[in-house]
Amino acid sequence: LLRRATEEVVDRLADWDLLGPERRVLEIGCGVGRFVAATAPRVGHVTGLDLSPGMIVQAKARCGGLGNVMLRVSSG
Repeated sequence: LLRRATEEVVDRLADWDLLGPERRVLEIGCGVGRFVAATAPRVGHVTGLDLSPGMIVQAKARCGGLGNVMLRVSSG
């Protein structure tokens, strides 16, 4: 269910012409990186920030093979 909902949001962003190889995305509160992983193949770069070091660990595991992703612990 979460995967399909994520895909729907990313598809909508694409419909609105907000994605593309020249685009850079910043997600504040990226959690386990669901949207980071879903948008990375459709943009030039994604930065994901989260307050929780544990969430960033999980996001890094999810996004490990994506070269255009940066994940950091931050207060936002």
